Amino acid sequence: MHKIINIPIKNLIVMLYLALTASAVMAQHRGDNLSFQGIMAETGNGVKSQAMGGAFSSVTGDLEALFWNPAGLMGIGNFQFSVSGNTYNQLWRENQEYRPNRQFVTLPFYLDGLYTPDPANNGKLDYEVFQNDSNYYILPPTQGQDKYSESAADWQVEKNGFVFNNLSAAIPVNIADQRFVIGAAYAYKSHLLDYDRNQTYLDPHPGTDEYGGHILRITSPGDSVRIFWSDYERIREGDIRTINFALAYELTQNLALGLGLNVMSSKTDDFQRLSRIGYFDLVNEANSFRFSYDTLAVTVEGTSEFTGASFNLGAILEFEHFSFGVNLTSPYTITRKLNYATNTADINSSETGTITGEDKMKVPLSYAFGLSLKPVESFRFSIDLKQNNYSNTDLSYAVPDSFQHGWVDQTVLGFGFEYAPFNFLSILGGYRHLTEVYTPDGYATKDEGPGIHNFSLGISIRTNFGSFDLAYVLSNMKYYDAYYSNTNYVTESLSRMLVGYTFKFQ
Repeated sequence: MHKIINIPIKNLIVMLYLALTASAVMAQHRGDNLSFQGIMAETGNGVKSQAMGGAFSSVTGDLEALFWNPAGLMGIGNFQFSVSGNTYNQLWRENQEYRPNRQFVTLPFYLDGLYTPDPANNGKLDYEVFQNDSNYYILPPTQGQDKYSESAADWQVEKNGFVFNNLSAAIPVNIADQRFVIGAAYAYKSHLLDYDRNQTYLDPHPGTDEYGGHILRITSPGDSVRIFWSDYERIREGDIRTINFALAYELTQNLALGLGLNVMSSKTDDFQRLSRIGYFDLVNEANSFRFSYDTLAVTVEGTSEFTGASFNLGAILEFEHFSFGVNLTSPYTITRKLNYATNTADINSSETGTITGEDKMKVPLSYAFGLSLKPVESFRFSIDLKQNNYSNTDLSYAVPDSFQHGWVDQTVLGFGFEYAPFNFLSILGGYRHLTEVYTPDGYATKDEGPGIHNFSLGISIRTNFGSFDLAYVLSNMKYYDAYYSNTNYVTESLSRMLVGYTFKFQ
């Protein structure tokens, strides 16, 4: 039977909330509902600046300063026009390792894929299956693997493609004997790809107190607890587009000021599913359990539209051999409008519906500082430090979701160099370290997310009419979720090849 239902939004919200996050107080963190995942990705913009690790807050005379510090546009002497794009390859994988415990020794065999249960044994105690089923065979676990490696992973997902990066221009002007530079850009801040999967989504989870509950134990004779085992997957894909305007002003010979406006928009395709595999009935009798296959599929699919606008206020103090820059980004609000279709189905029926609403994220003030040293004409070294105070972010949801973890502050540290062995050639390199906006479950540090390491190399070839820029950026992050029952080893990586051309009118 396939039934179309039209129900009030309040009732539908409750239905979805219970279906996706029932007993979420004990559920695993890797399985959050769709909200603002990926929208604040710090991938940066510009080819040369990314080759230098994003250490660009104190660099002047370059069109790419439009994305890092508007004051850096000062020093541009003629009209400039730039276009760029990049290829990308993004990868996610996870290795979940379950540990036997004193009460339920054999249960991890099921969750770790070492044993595939026979449907004929539905409802039987585990020791009855072990004693009476000649096909009860446990695969030996692989030893000595790197826990983050591809060979150890339970699953791996990879996506790649090409995206337009930015189209930008700047021109110097004199107004009442005062020097200004005006700049504008249409840019793809990043190609938004967010993926999460949990093949052992347990509800309730027997091995965590992360959500204010307690580690599940069966202590009294006759007690039992039912744990549902599901396969969870969440996918979001789209592009974050920005329109940037900037005005730089030469206050003195050594001091430049800048003002920028950044208008952000994004439309993403979202998909989330929770596919039930079966359930375990944990019983106190001989510390055992019964497993049974069961079917229930809950899917949410549709679009999210994000909008927001912020201002930048920058300044750069420049001398012959060094420069210092600061860039402030104003507080602003990102609005997310969601439009989803929902489906809940088992072997007997299917129910569909829709859900719409508006989420808001109030982003606090962020700031960046940069220092560039130029001991000789052919070499420059730069360092940047940026702080995003996301722990003060205010999130409000159309669908109540009290189990979403709050964000934490993000620190971004970048180093970069430019070496020009010839007048027509510069060699670029950099390193950029930033922390994620969330903390994994069981993470020792609760106020700082796992670290992301970015390594970059590039070249810039100058001609009479402009420059060709080429950069390669490799990002990698590894962390783990730790529970009483299991540890999840997670790897995420992103590689990008960027190419751009800047035309400089002589």
